[in-house]
Amino acid sequence: VSGVNNIPIVLRLSGVVDVAALQAAVSDVVARHEILRTVYPEVEGGGFQQVLPVGGFAVDISAVPADEADLLGVLAPVVTEGFDV
Repeated sequence: VSGVNNIPIVLRLSGVVDVAALQAAVSDVVARHEILRTVYPEVEGGGFQQVLPVGGFAVDISAVPADEADLLGVLAPVVTEGFDV
């Protein structure tokens, strides 16, 4: 599993972030767009496209406090981590 095809984006937000509202907004976008709920499991040596049902996934948005000097160290492992589609 490689992160070579990741297209990361980092946003700087000012003020207090309502993590629950942000999580609800992201969950709403994922619910409206099937491609964001699509996985490709392997069964009997072959892969197939499977769209997960709304609510069949978890969106984890966690606040991670970091000083500006620590940002690269905090972000690099996240944006370079691979994932299994």
